[in-house]
Amino acid sequence: MEAAGAMISAISDMQNIALDHELAMLDTKLAAGEITREKYDKERSKILTKQAINDKQAAIFSATIATAVAVSEN
Repeated sequence: MEAAGAMISAISDMQNIALDHELAMLDTKLAAGEITREKYDKERSKILTKQAINDKQAAIFSATIATAVAVSEN
C-alpha cells in the first residue's frame, strides 16, 4: 500500500513539474511580448487551477491509502 502512495506522489510531482514548465514558458512569452498581460493572467490562472486540482487529488488519494493502511494494521 505504501508503494501506491509513493507512486501517486511521484505522478503528482511529475505533473507539477510539467505545470511549472508551462508557467515558465508563459513568463517567457510575456517577456518577449508574444502575449498580452490579459492573456498571460488568464493562462496563468488556468495553470494554477490545474496545479491546485492535482494537489487536491493527490492529497485525497494519499489520505485514502493512509486510512486503508491504518485499518489493515488493526
